[in-house]
Amino acid sequence: MEPPATAKRILLVGVPNSGKTTLFNALTGLRQKVANYPGVTVERKTGSCLTIHGDSIEIEDLPGLYSLHPQSPDERISVQTIIKAASKEDPADLLLVVADACNLERSFSLLYGLLLLEIPLILILNMMDEADHQNLHLDLEKLRHRLGIPVLSAAASTGRGIREIRIALSSRLPSPPRWDAVSKLSLPQGEENEQRHCESDHCLPPLLSPRLLLWHHLSPSERSLLPSSPTNTTIAAPSLEAQQLQLSPESLALTRFRWVQALIQESSKRRGPLSLTTEKIDHWVTHPVWGWVLFFGLMMGMFYSLFSLASYPMDLIKIGFATLSNGVESILPEGNLQNLITHGIIPGVGGILVFLPQILILFLFICLLEGTGYLARAAILMDRILHRFGLPGKAFIPLLSSYACAIPGIMATRTIEDPKDRLNTILVAPWMSCSARLPVYTLLVALLVPEGPWSSLIQAGTMIFLYALGTGMAILFAALFRKTILKGKSSSFIMELPPYRMPAWRSVLQEIFHRAKLFVTNAGTVILALSIVIWFLTSYPKNIPDATPTEQLKNSYAGQLGSWIEPSIKPLGYDWKIGVSLLSSFAAREVFVSTMAIIYGVDEESENIDGIRQALLEDKWDNGALIFTPLVCLSLMIFYVFALQCMSTIAVVKRETNSWRWPLFQLFYMTAFAYLLCLIIYQIWGP
Repeated sequence: MEPPATAKRILLVGVPNSGKTTLFNALTGLRQKVANYPGVTVERKTGSCLTIHGDSIEIEDLPGLYSLHPQSPDERISVQTIIKAASKEDPADLLLVVADACNLERSFSLLYGLLLLEIPLILILNMMDEADHQNLHLDLEKLRHRLGIPVLSAAASTGRGIREIRIALSSRLPSPPRWDAVSKLSLPQGEENEQRHCESDHCLPPLLSPRLLLWHHLSPSERSLLPSSPTNTTIAAPSLEAQQLQLSPESLALTRFRWVQALIQESSKRRGPLSLTTEKIDHWVTHPVWGWVLFFGLMMGMFYSLFSLASYPMDLIKIGFATLSNGVESILPEGNLQNLITHGIIPGVGGILVFLPQILILFLFICLLEGTGYLARAAILMDRILHRFGLPGKAFIPLLSSYACAIPGIMATRTIEDPKDRLNTILVAPWMSCSARLPVYTLLVALLVPEGPWSSLIQAGTMIFLYALGTGMAILFAALFRKTILKGKSSSFIMELPPYRMPAWRSVLQEIFHRAKLFVTNAGTVILALSIVIWFLTSYPKNIPDATPTEQLKNSYAGQLGSWIEPSIKPLGYDWKIGVSLLSSFAAREVFVSTMAIIYGVDEESENIDGIRQALLEDKWDNGALIFTPLVCLSLMIFYVFALQCMSTIAVVKRETNSWRWPLFQLFYMTAFAYLLCLIIYQIWGP
């Protein structure tokens, strides 16, 4: 019996902002999975694509890169993966190279190096709809003839060309590109130009093998990946004598530039004037005054939506869990099982899932800012501030990503070339208030801001204050670290501005679905398990006859643990119940709400945010004083702004820095700062 044929493995390669991920989403749909590359915390997206014959093809979306000479850790991952595929160490059947049809120069510069690998590849000219809008005509047939490879056009955001790509992937693999596809265009046409070129200071020897040229285009770490023997590979390292042939970086760059320009001149023609719409918009978006007005307006609109628009689906979720709790009580007899479900699982899981609409709105805004091209402009705007405080402009996007979750934000620092800049960004990234804090903030803001006609606006303003507080302190500490433990100046900031475009709604919806799936999965696993544990700790031991619910709770394992830690947190205005919730939220910040829902969950309203809010407002110390005063609520919010209460973040920082030194330092300085600040606030303004 013959073994089943393995699926084709295709590497999706392209420069940043070429629409590579949009094409990946269009080809794979929902048949995707996200993991990390072995040994490193760089997101690895793989997905299966069905050909027109129904066969499955595995596609791997590599991080964006500009050349085979990597400048950042994520680019190095891409280059090493490509070289291992070409050398058959980790083989791939095909490179699917995505180029921005409106910006061929940077894409063809990468293509030049990929052709040297002599691995089968297909060139996809993406964003053809924008090229048409800019009156740019591309001669695909001339490109096919010149390069000797298949060349296809597409507009992945609209689905144009996707069927043709599936047909190409269903066909027989193309032959590796010919070496003369590079060599013919490396020198100008005509004897006179060729002679003048060879008399210049930056002249390459006319007879260079692709193996030697590839060798000189790689950095030393990537050269080590080339096999020493040409057996079973076309990209073995050149001989020692050839390696010693010194080719200047200027001559290599000049050769590549001449090849790119010749290819563009032969294959593209502009049929009309170039639109200046992007430049006109940029004048206002990056303006030193109006740019900030727009930025803060967008932020205010986002936070206002978190309370106004999200309130309607949140109310439906509350009603759903209240109905579920009542249904369980009517079906199951009284006992431990009923109590576990109605006072443990439903309050714990329901108390978190009710915030799902707010999480999705936050991710929607971030996806739209990135998809429209505004995010890069905001980075330029923020560079004027960040650079003064020891952070590069490139830190803005990782920091903004940390508003959604610190983990992908920390992973995104791999685009920062300077090691000190990267470490500095990692150390302060958790102070960007992530989506896991939203449930905590929402509960505490609801306690702090009374209901009224302006409550939504005041709540949005309070939320902006919390986000601004964390962001401002992160910038100040980044400046402090640059003058102490990470002495030096931040690197200069260069960022390519993508054109403004309508967001790819399919990709936006897929990203939101992916994040919602992660949030719900977390609620169904980690939070479910913790809810059961916390219910057990708050319900046992039951050794006090005729005890009131308050007495039983105080005598429980959770009560005993809380009483043990209460002396250390009482100076902050916190009681033992808050202490237990703080400890449990080190697993995940949002567990604070679940723990509160279980501790105070004495009836079916506890899974409702309003029920928890009312229970907290009525809770008192033994002397009759209210526990959750406005000052305590403010202190708790500030504690959650600054304390590093996320084990997953600690684990990722350890992997990114390859040491326990920095995550432990991060845990200590952030938690200590949060404790001291809250202590000062409560002791000065408290009773």
